[in-house]
Amino acid sequence: MEHKKIERPTEEIVVPEIKLRIKKRVIPLKELNDLKAKEQYDLIKKTLVEIYEGKIEVDRKMVLKCVSLTCSKEDIKNYLPFGLIVEKKKEDLIFRTDKKKNTVLILLFLNILAFAMIAASYSAIDFLSKKDLNKDIDGDGIADINIDINEDDKPEINIDTNGDDKPDINIDYKGNWNSVFNIDTDEDNQADSNLVVTLEEGEVCKKDQVNCDVNGDGWPDVNLDITGDGVADMDIDSDEDGTIDLNIDNNSDGICDINCDTTGDWKCDHSCISIEIVEQKPGNSTGSSSVTGNPGVGITMATTLKVIFTDSTELVAKDIYPDDQPGVSTPIPDKVFTIENQTGATQYYNLSWVVGSNTFVTDNFMFKVESTNGGGTLDWTTYPKNDHIFLGSVSIAPHVTQTYVISSKLRGINAPQNEDQGKEFIGKIHVDLVNQ
Repeated sequence: MEHKKIERPTEEIVVPEIKLRIKKRVIPLKELNDLKAKEQYDLIKKTLVEIYEGKIEVDRKMVLKCVSLTCSKEDIKNYLPFGLIVEKKKEDLIFRTDKKKNTVLILLFLNILAFAMIAASYSAIDFLSKKDLNKDIDGDGIADINIDINEDDKPEINIDTNGDDKPDINIDYKGNWNSVFNIDTDEDNQADSNLVVTLEEGEVCKKDQVNCDVNGDGWPDVNLDITGDGVADMDIDSDEDGTIDLNIDNNSDGICDINCDTTGDWKCDHSCISIEIVEQKPGNSTGSSSVTGNPGVGITMATTLKVIFTDSTELVAKDIYPDDQPGVSTPIPDKVFTIENQTGATQYYNLSWVVGSNTFVTDNFMFKVESTNGGGTLDWTTYPKNDHIFLGSVSIAPHVTQTYVISSKLRGINAPQNEDQGKEFIGKIHVDLVNQ
């Protein structure tokens, strides 16, 4: 049966005008990175709310888009809804209005009531498919799936074939709207080449795997093969520990920015990040140093963070008395060290305990962390039994030094603690760079 073409009535609906009156805001990166993580988040969100004047909701993704810019060594920018450009430029985070895009939005909608009178037909199916084009699934005002690039009312990029709001075929690389993964070569709505591998919870991407989706959102996260030759090119987990450490692409241009392997031997050749640990032991003013952070890195690497301990990285605590014993002080010296960012970009690191021994029975053997210049802090907490990250993703601004003091005690409980007599803790502090 031939379907008769039916003219679809439309009406023009004008969305309330959103013109950004605040043309520019600047946050110095040093000021931003002197703040704690939550304070950084709140400052950026407050800035966005002021710029948008409460006319749109500022969500977590919008804030993190701004935070991510501070990780780049290069000047870089992101685009937010209604013509707002957020740019990392030299030592500032700049919010400014793109005049060309700061205009009234006009949407054309089908008259649903009139259309509902039409019986189920090809036209109705066509309508249902069009309404899912250029779909924003995370509320940031930017299309994520079923993207129609050439305006032919058919999706070409990030196509969701089963309606679960996840891309299934022709998936792009980090939002660049070019098909890279799960390519449908014969137009049968099935992925044919450069396939994405979805990992189970707790599973780690292996060296021989490419395009691993670790969070189940449809986009690959680790060991990205952007050339389709079956070999990982970007964001590689070289030691299968679940974190990206080689060929890191910070600005989504498909070019390595950090820890770049140019010879294919799974080792960094240039733009390597590292941590230099200096232990100032008694009688040795120069100290001894060791490098950690990126295994297999050659001697040409550039130091990113310099960590100086006033004695050593190791803490040994034995024969500890509770702190409520009159006239007895805890014989544990504070652990003091500094972390210096020697680069021109914000860096992020974890602080962790690598535990050799912890024989304390109760939870009363505790430590606390204090710091300066935006470093991490931690109130009294129990020493871990096993290796443990106690401060994660701490930021440090370019050319800033943070000083840490870690104090220890056996907390008094106004009662005997015989079970903890003669117990010991032996552990080392590790500083590890992380990618943000």
